[in-house]
Amino acid sequence: MKKKWNINPQGPLSRFGDLLMLPLMYLVSGTFRESPQWTHQWNNVHILPEAFRNLDHEMAVETDPIPDALPGRTGVRFHIPVFGGWRDYVVLAPERETRWRIGWQTGPGGGASQIPLSGPVRMLRGPGPATFFGIDAKTGEQITIRIIGKGRIGDGGEFSKVKLL
Repeated sequence: MKKKWNINPQGPLSRFGDLLMLPLMYLVSGTFRESPQWTHQWNNVHILPEAFRNLDHEMAVETDPIPDALPGRTGVRFHIPVFGGWRDYVVLAPERETRWRIGWQTGPGGGASQIPLSGPVRMLRGPGPATFFGIDAKTGEQITIRIIGKGRIGDGGEFSKVKLL
């Protein structure tokens, strides 16, 4: 039996908070030509280490670290490119078309976004390795994802308009 990830959907108050933050997120990204980051503390959930025991690594994607990236333990600064935060990203997409959510494991813990996706997503890469995995938004089951590209915030590459979480 496949493990089910119980990630509650994003609520209306959270979506409203995201919209209010949008102008600020454009400013802190340092560019108005790219889709800004949508990750906020109210639209993702923390996943405890024991939940990763059943993670199917064959369906997930592991990324290499960016050695000179700002450590993630410096508050929210690592999410703010204009203040030296992370700029490198990986573009991930599900193997089959579906509504889905993205999850991540960094070290013993991790999290998942409550934001539903219907296509590819950009995820930031930091100073440590990360494992990203997909969750079917309807069933909660893990789905296979793959890397379809890489880039850097501010470079305006082919994936610059893809949602950044």
